[in-house]
Amino acid sequence: MLTESGGLVHRIMIYSGQGQDTSNDFTHTEYVVVKLMEGLTDCGRSLYMDNYYNNVKLAHTLLVKGIYCTGTLRANRKGNPKEITSKKLKVGESVGKYTKEGVCVMKWRDRREVLAISSEHTNDLVEVTNRRGEQKLKPMAITMYNKYMSGIDRQDQMLSYYPCERKTIRWYKKIGIHFFQLLWLNSYYIYVENVKKCTLYDFRLSVITE
Repeated sequence: MLTESGGLVHRIMIYSGQGQDTSNDFTHTEYVVVKLMEGLTDCGRSLYMDNYYNNVKLAHTLLVKGIYCTGTLRANRKGNPKEITSKKLKVGESVGKYTKEGVCVMKWRDRREVLAISSEHTNDLVEVTNRRGEQKLKPMAITMYNKYMSGIDRQDQMLSYYPCERKTIRWYKKIGIHFFQLLWLNSYYIYVENVKKCTLYDFRLSVITE
């Protein structure tokens, strides 16, 4: 699912079984990402993904297409630098390595070790404030990932309040109902955004006329 950080859903691909949605050049996860981003290339867009999709090869592929990617990374992915994945860190420490193309694979230790990858953001530590109001240093890439990787979680949260699906409904009907709910939720997001724009326009107009 391709969404904006606010929860607006752009595109969806339904999982059709093991061995499907692959090609000679891409694995299943790589194919899904490339397919969802078709028509959105060469615009300098920023894409945030979890560790199920990310790997060094995909980051290079997207970078060639003019797409920057950032996200968490699994330690067993091909192309990961061993000196980063095997590095033992103390709490608060961070280490990273760049490829020739500018993709950074990094590891940061908080309560546990977090492995991440980014073709846009650096491994430099920046000061952030958590929910408790405490100041903490985090790598820039992980900070931006936490900020923007919330669209899917947000739409899941919104749909969970008043779900239309029932256990007794057949699976293929549930899919249709789920798509209708996504359409309704998208309509709500677009309505709210337009209301904000109209309110801002009215305010500016009133200031000018006065």
